[in-house]
Amino acid sequence: MKNLLKFVSILACAAALIVGWMCLHISCSKKENQILLKVGKEAERSQFFKEYFELENVIAIQTTDEFLMADGIKRVLFYKDKLVILDTQSAIWVIDYVTGKVDSYINRTGQGPGESRHIIDICLDEQTGTILAFNDYNNLLFFDLKGNCIRQEKCKKLYENVIYDDGSVLFYNHGIGYSCYPIISKNLI
Repeated sequence: MKNLLKFVSILACAAALIVGWMCLHISCSKKENQILLKVGKEAERSQFFKEYFELENVIAIQTTDEFLMADGIKRVLFYKDKLVILDTQSAIWVIDYVTGKVDSYINRTGQGPGESRHIIDICLDEQTGTILAFNDYNNLLFFDLKGNCIRQEKCKKLYENVIYDDGSVLFYNHGIGYSCYPIISKNLI
């Protein structure tokens, strides 16, 4: 009886591996709906992307060895003629919306005032142009658009997201299976 159970369990594992391999192979090998775009010299034409995408506007962001946006973008905020971008490496970029040039770059790593190991989320006071950055030390950092740290406020807990709305800063977490009410801090700016 023990040998039969061993045989059945080995057979079930082998069948699961084969089915898993087949699913992976089939899903990775379908190419019927894929469109591959090669961007080369023809991308310099101003109409190139409009031939393939429905876009309102394309902004070519300045890139140099000093200003190279890493792995990806976590959040994009629009303010007048500026883009405020939080990348996945915790750097905040302020970019001129028209020219694509980097106006300022905020990446203060450390444990001192205005510094972080990781910026969790950002928001923007559109009245004053103040960038609010919530970091992993439970601090809400306030920066001007030039990247100068104005001040910081200590928060009681660690949150996933921060929103600024009409003089209030709302902190919240995405709960799994439950909802979480925002905590509102009045008049932090």
